[in-house]
Amino acid sequence: MIDPAGRSGYGGALANAVILQLPIPAPDPIPLPAPVWLLKFLLLFTFVLHILAMNLALGGGVLAAVNHWRGRKKKSSPHRRLARTLGEQLPVALALTITLGIAPLLFVQVLYGQFFYTSSILLGWWWLGTLGFLLVGYYGYYWYNFRWEKLGDRGAWVITASVLVLSAIPAIFTHNVTLMLQPERWQAMVAQGLHGNWSDPAVLPRYLHFLTAAVAVAGLSVFLYGLATRGREAEYGRWVQRTGGAWFIGATLVQYGVGVWFLLSLPRNIWTLFLGERASATAVLLTAIFLSLVAIILVLVSMMAARPTLPGLGGVVALMGTVSLMAVARDIVRDAYLAPYFRASDLAVVPQWSVVLLFVALLVAGLGVVGYLLRMVYRGRGASYA
Repeated sequence: MIDPAGRSGYGGALANAVILQLPIPAPDPIPLPAPVWLLKFLLLFTFVLHILAMNLALGGGVLAAVNHWRGRKKKSSPHRRLARTLGEQLPVALALTITLGIAPLLFVQVLYGQFFYTSSILLGWWWLGTLGFLLVGYYGYYWYNFRWEKLGDRGAWVITASVLVLSAIPAIFTHNVTLMLQPERWQAMVAQGLHGNWSDPAVLPRYLHFLTAAVAVAGLSVFLYGLATRGREAEYGRWVQRTGGAWFIGATLVQYGVGVWFLLSLPRNIWTLFLGERASATAVLLTAIFLSLVAIILVLVSMMAARPTLPGLGGVVALMGTVSLMAVARDIVRDAYLAPYFRASDLAVVPQWSVVLLFVALLVAGLGVVGYLLRMVYRGRGASYA
C-alpha cells in the first residue's frame, strides 16, 4: 500500500489533512534500464506511430462505410470505387495498429505498471474482451476486402458492423487509461461490483475526441490518395482529394468543440495547467491548435490550387505536428493526475545502455522493414488504384 499523504515526494499532505490509505501496489523493485526522460520519449514516439495507424484503421473504416452506403444508394461509381480502395487498405492498417501498439503498451507498463495493471484487473472481462472485439473486427475487414464482388451491396453492412465492433476497443481503452489515473475510485468500484469508469465525466468526451481524430486523419489520408491519383486521372483524383479534404476539415472543426468539452471535463487543477497556469503545458496546447489551423488552411489552398502538391504536403506535416503535441499533452495530463500518488522521476534507474541501443537499433530496423513492406503492398496493388 502507498500512503499518498504521508510521503512528501509523492504530493505531500492532502488538503483536508486526512490520511487516505489507497490500494496502490508498490512500483516494481527492478530499477529502470534507462533514464525516465528517454523512456518517456520512446513511449510518446511509439504511441504517435501507433495512433496514426489506428486512425487509418478505424477512421478509414468509417469513411469506407459511408462511401459504400452512398454508392449503394446513388449507384455512384466514385463513392463505390473509393470504398473499394479503402477496403483494400484496412487489413494492412489494422495489422500496423496492432504491431505498432506493442511498444507503447510496454513502456506504459514499465513506467506506470502498478496503476495500469490494477485498472486492467478492475475492468475484468471487458479488458480481456478487447481481443474478441479485435478478432471479429479484423475478420470483418478481411471479409469486406476479399469478398467485395460477392458481397455487393451487402458489403455496406459488413464494413459498418466491423467498424462498430472495433469502436468498442478504444472505448475500453478509454476506461482503462482514465481509471488507472484515479486510484481513489478503485475501492468503490470493487465494493459496487462495477467494471467501468462511467462516473468520470471525462470518459465520454475523451472517447469522442479519439473518434473524431481518427476520422480527421483518415480524411487526410484520402486527401493524399487524391493528390497521388490526380496525375493519372485528373477528374477522379480531384474528387477524391476534395472528399478527403472535406472529411478532414469537418472532423477537425468538430474536434475543436469536443476538445473544449474534454479539457473542461478534467479536474480544475489539470485543465488550468493548459490555460496559463503552466507555461509549457499552455504552449503545447496552443501550438497544437495553431498547427491544426495551419493544416486546415493548407488543405483548403491545395483543394483550390492548380498545383496542389506542395500545400497539401505542408498540411500533412502540420497535422503530424498536432498529433505529436497532443501526445505530449496527454502525458502532461497523466502526470498531473498521478502527481498526488506517484512521480516516475522518483523511480530507481540503473542504465543498461547496451539493451537500450539494441532496442533502438531493432526499432529502426523494424520501421525500415515495415516501410519496405508497405512499399511492396502499394506497388502490388497499384493497378487497383488506377
